[in-house]
Amino acid sequence: MKMILLLMVTTLLTMSVQAQAPWKMVKENPCQPQLRAKTAKSAVMRKAGTNDIWWGYLGDADLDELPFEGNLGYSSPVNISAAINVEMKNQFINGSTIKGVRFWLGDDISAINSDITVWISTSLPSSPDEADYKQTIANANISPRLNEVELTTPYNRTTIEDGEQLYIGYTFSISKRAFPVMSAGADVPGGFFFNYGQGWIDFYDYGYGNLALQLLIEGNSFPKNSASIGELGQIVVKAGETKDVPVVLINEGIDPITSVEFEIRQADGSLTTVTKTLAKPLAMNEKGTVSLTFSSAGESGKNDVRVIVTKVNGAINESYGSTGYGTVITVTSIPTVVPVVEEFTGTWCGWCPRGIVGMQNVHDEYGDQVVLIAVHSNDPMQVEDYIPVLSRYCDGYPEATINRNIFCDPSSLSYYIPSAKENIATGKIDLTANWADESMTAVSFNTQSTFSYSDNNGQYGVALVLVEDGMTGTGSDWAQTNYYSGRSDAGMEEWTSKGSRVSGVVFDHVAVAAWDIIDGADLPTSFTAESPLPYNFTADISSNPIIQDKTKLKAIALLIDRVSNTIINAAQCPISDSSTGISNVSDHAGAVVARYTVDGRQLSTPQKGLNIVKMANGKAMKVIVK
Repeated sequence: MKMILLLMVTTLLTMSVQAQAPWKMVKENPCQPQLRAKTAKSAVMRKAGTNDIWWGYLGDADLDELPFEGNLGYSSPVNISAAINVEMKNQFINGSTIKGVRFWLGDDISAINSDITVWISTSLPSSPDEADYKQTIANANISPRLNEVELTTPYNRTTIEDGEQLYIGYTFSISKRAFPVMSAGADVPGGFFFNYGQGWIDFYDYGYGNLALQLLIEGNSFPKNSASIGELGQIVVKAGETKDVPVVLINEGIDPITSVEFEIRQADGSLTTVTKTLAKPLAMNEKGTVSLTFSSAGESGKNDVRVIVTKVNGAINESYGSTGYGTVITVTSIPTVVPVVEEFTGTWCGWCPRGIVGMQNVHDEYGDQVVLIAVHSNDPMQVEDYIPVLSRYCDGYPEATINRNIFCDPSSLSYYIPSAKENIATGKIDLTANWADESMTAVSFNTQSTFSYSDNNGQYGVALVLVEDGMTGTGSDWAQTNYYSGRSDAGMEEWTSKGSRVSGVVFDHVAVAAWDIIDGADLPTSFTAESPLPYNFTADISSNPIIQDKTKLKAIALLIDRVSNTIINAAQCPISDSSTGISNVSDHAGAVVARYTVDGRQLSTPQKGLNIVKMANGKAMKVIVK
């Protein structure tokens, strides 16, 4: 269910990292920490009348995926609100009457110490009192799992303005740490809004799915054959080839979908029509995927594409969301992909030893073919530079992200790495790194980014990281908490035989410094295929309090796609000692065209001490000559 986390409210950014998302899904299951334990038993459902339907972003097929223990709430007493959003001109809402609301809560509702107020509003209210309609359910009548509420006064708006929105939700308070709010399915815009007293958060693309809430709607002309389509995003295709892409399809009609006709505007401007028969009918509110084929353009570049769902079950599609847009990037070559693992961990985290094991397994299997970055939180290895990544992407501990578009438990990294390596990237990055001075107080990063297509509006950046191996310490904060002590978990034997607090642990791949870690430093927006773009940066690490042994540092460069907010490629290398001369400066720098002293005097031969070296490709770098 989880893909990518995006925006974070400002108040969360000011919290300590350990408490940055107390409203999030808490990862306490030692085997599958990304999801709370689930049960296969479905909720009991009441059928609607002849002219009534239950409508919502949570489809009936999603009910079996509900985490019945609940998955969102807060870590201390607060007021909690949850809601969905729908345009009032939606085919189900427009001209219809909302007669009731049903929602699901976690099995343990003992922490709910108030009545629940169900409300309907044309804007997100700060409290139910601001809503257009509200109705209270007495605390004594609140049930675990399914709660159905018949509205005392059915809600209907006869006059609706274009773009007018409707929000339907509920509000309650908790007396202690609790996570009773339930959600499931694939994220849909408008499917989940959440508020724990610090302002509303739109959870679309956070990976939590949609709020477990549906509306009982009465109407006379609900759409029958109606399907909307998701956005296509970026599609990377090698010149002269095609690519099959899974496209999200949502049934917005009351009849099951068995076949769909698509009109595709390809990258070269041509139109293709294809009819797909579904292997399994798509029920109302249900989401599925259909594989569509996209062709490359005649030459490398970026071209807009479009898909229209023209017919559903052989009839004209009734959906307002029948069109999806995307971009095909036609590349001249397919670069080798170096996946990037960012693992979120801490010595205080008792389940995090499996992150140590998972990272080591990847390193043993792939070596330098995969970049490994252990991002520590609230322990002596926490680096402030990486807090923006924790704020945006960390959902609990331990957790790992691959290229910031795959999120998994660290124990599953080896399963996901192969598919990440097979991904078609739009470019590659090369890296060399050198000490800028004899005392090793600064590192010169020298990168070249090469894209496999031409673009006049590219949105890419370069982020830089230093990681250190072999870190260890003697203080109590360095002792790794170990919940595996005395257990018998397969693959964790190294830890099951140790105590609950393990001293003397040696930590590898630890992020100790980073620059421009979210969006990367700017690269030119206009570039030509296969033409390298240099980016050089000298980083002062003289005051870095975390680094223990500079000889164990490794330099990393991340090539970031700012459109998709993902890492598309990476490079890593040791930091070279330039004392033996300039020949070790860079494998990609080209010929030396000039040498200068630090005060600008040109040299005919290398001079002992610090030299400024200018390369044929325009780079300038500092080199120590002994």
